[in-house]
Amino acid sequence: MSHVFIIGAGVSGCTAAYNLAERGVNVTLVEKEHTIGGRVRSYGCKAVEKCQNCGVCLTGGLWKKVAEHQKIRVLTDATVNDVSGNPGDFIVTVSSIDNPRHCAPPPSVEVGNPSSNPQLSTSNSQLLTSNSQLSTLNSQLLTSNSQLSTLNSQLLTSNSQLPPSCQQVFDNVTAIVVCTGFESQSSGLSSHLHISGTDGLITGSELEEQMLGRTGKELFANAPNSVAFVQCLGSRDQNEGGLYCSRVCCSYSTRAAKVIRSYYPDCEIVFYYMELQSVEHGDYFKGLRELGIEFVKCRPIKITGGKPVIVEYDDPKTGITSREFDLVVLSDGIHEGVDNERLAEVCKLGQDEDGFLRSIGTDCGVFVTGCARAPMKIDEAYADAITVAGKVLESINI
Repeated sequence: MSHVFIIGAGVSGCTAAYNLAERGVNVTLVEKEHTIGGRVRSYGCKAVEKCQNCGVCLTGGLWKKVAEHQKIRVLTDATVNDVSGNPGDFIVTVSSIDNPRHCAPPPSVEVGNPSSNPQLSTSNSQLLTSNSQLSTLNSQLLTSNSQLSTLNSQLLTSNSQLPPSCQQVFDNVTAIVVCTGFESQSSGLSSHLHISGTDGLITGSELEEQMLGRTGKELFANAPNSVAFVQCLGSRDQNEGGLYCSRVCCSYSTRAAKVIRSYYPDCEIVFYYMELQSVEHGDYFKGLRELGIEFVKCRPIKITGGKPVIVEYDDPKTGITSREFDLVVLSDGIHEGVDNERLAEVCKLGQDEDGFLRSIGTDCGVFVTGCARAPMKIDEAYADAITVAGKVLESINI
């Protein structure tokens, strides 16, 4: 029976997992966070009068389908520590928090039995005993403050005896898919832009959360009279981790601007940009200008947070100037995952000049998909995961 290991449970990982499981493949899906879904789970729909094709709707129902699928076992709060063996017969070692549901072997996949670890069993027993003792001590504390030091001492002792994680070894793994996503900022905010204070500033990621939580009548708690978008933050700058274009910033920010316009018709909206990437067919940006959205081709020099936020920039027509805004959105892009170097070593993968992961050879048994291998929009990551799932099925003759 084929068993595919998927590292990362964002849109790419969950899409690949579901497509493989639907073809009868046993899947173990490992996610370092507490829930599956990755960053996309915090993104909001950007439909106004009609769908804007932001891609968020592609994930509708996906998380539930993955969580409930009989062929998929999900390990959250978990990390892949080691991969050995050969294509078709890998051995994968995973560590996860000391949660019993993470430490039980899956019903349909043959794995190492963590319950055979006597140290773990002893520690779990000690945890139950210490919890009982803690209840007794809490009761005693109500009648005698002098016992507080005893309680603290015993609590520290019991915590020191708990294992920080449990470890599982999965053998007979047929193939591995790495889809660990991306970081939105490589380091700091920007090397070319001086930012003083953060009041009135949000990142594009934080704006996505606002989109997720919007109601029919309200987007922001306080209606803004003016909003500025600063594009290419962390991109097109060697000092910031990449000369490449992240490709997603123009899409999510301009669609978000249309949502802002729908809520606040009189709001002044300005984009500061270096280059504009194609978002949809036709003259997309002409349509935005017709909505009264202004585009200034330059990079701001300085942003001073406050009420209002002051943006200083080199205007191509008038020179150094400044404008005031109620809200400034720093459109952060896509950078290589913080764990990419370690994963490349563990999974025997390569990295391109920007730090993204890539498979070595065509028959290595380890596949990379989604933003782990390159900047992608949601729909692109979704489609890429389906393609890679097909390649996995082909490699294991299904």
